[in-house]
Amino acid sequence: MNEKMQSRLYLLTFLACDIWLIQSIISFVHDGTIMHWSSLIFIACIAIVICYTGYQGWTLYTKTRESDEDDNDNSDEE
Repeated sequence: MNEKMQSRLYLLTFLACDIWLIQSIISFVHDGTIMHWSSLIFIACIAIVICYTGYQGWTLYTKTRESDEDDNDNSDEE
């Protein structure tokens, strides 16, 4: 898998985990279990995954984007 596809996969995972976290928090509030220890651990774990995948996805995206711009500059010179 190349870095461009890997960055897209990280960003897609970031988006899916964001949606999952929001849905889970809403469910915990409706159940009244938002302050239960298992809910807090789950929220913390998903937040860590969101931070990691967001950072890795953005880092790889900017890295591959710079190489795409370099490729376009080289094709203009020919």
